[in-house]
Amino acid sequence: MRVLRLSVLGGVTIGVSFLAAQTVSGQSSAPAAGNRSSGVNKSATLRTPWGAPDLQGTWDFRTVTPMERPPELAGKATLTEKEAAEYERRMVEQRNADKRHDTTPRRTVNGTAETEDVALAYNDFWWDRGTKVVGTRRTSLIVDPPDGRIPPLTPEAQKRLAADDALRTRVTEGPEDRSIAERCILGFNSGPPMTPGGYNQNVQIVQHAEYVVLLNEMIHNARIIPLDGRPRVDVAQWVGESRGYWEGDCGARVRTCTSSSEYGASTPTRCCTSSPSTTQRPGRSRGPHNCRW
Repeated sequence: MRVLRLSVLGGVTIGVSFLAAQTVSGQSSAPAAGNRSSGVNKSATLRTPWGAPDLQGTWDFRTVTPMERPPELAGKATLTEKEAAEYERRMVEQRNADKRHDTTPRRTVNGTAETEDVALAYNDFWWDRGTKVVGTRRTSLIVDPPDGRIPPLTPEAQKRLAADDALRTRVTEGPEDRSIAERCILGFNSGPPMTPGGYNQNVQIVQHAEYVVLLNEMIHNARIIPLDGRPRVDVAQWVGESRGYWEGDCGARVRTCTSSSEYGASTPTRCCTSSPSTTQRPGRSRGPHNCRW
């Protein structure tokens, strides 16, 4: 099985009224592609037997590059090769769960004091956050706004966030008090948009002449994307309704609309309105083993 590298979130535009529209970009690992038809075009653009750009395979999107640019790197869009190596070393060291022994209560979860030593549940063996920055050595996955930071929340969004956090703090009165990620309804990294998380950072892309399927390892969520231009049926779904079309040899454009009140519970769109949308532009990048997202 080949493992290919997904350029994590490269070219994803998130339309969020509370957070403002933003574009995020990144890099991860590569698809375990199956056998290709003998009729596949061997040119720079890999193609399916029916002529569409071939993005099929199992891709990973792990990276230590943060979603937002750290304050200490303000004004610095990219790292030098030496700086990137040092940053990678430091992030791997800081995130080593086996070195977290602080037993000082830091917050309350489900009516119980939480301490750092047990908060993450697993020892470091089980975590798979990645060890490398994205290929461009950017200091954040967010490329727009230029400062690499998520815009401040509006007062209304802050109230929604505070209300959600209050539910997680008090003793649970029912399953709805817990997040959809905790209830394993949706994975915290599976999106849309997909965002690097702690583990299970793989997605399989399966193509058909009329559909594309994105199967995330996290919660085994499958997003089926029609390519025939059909209208939305406006039936509420956890991951919304996706529609896609090809843009020549550059890849595809996928737009997803959702009405879920918990859409993006662990993503930059956590405090979006009830009708957020994302636009993704997947396509191969820097050779057959890399894909921008």
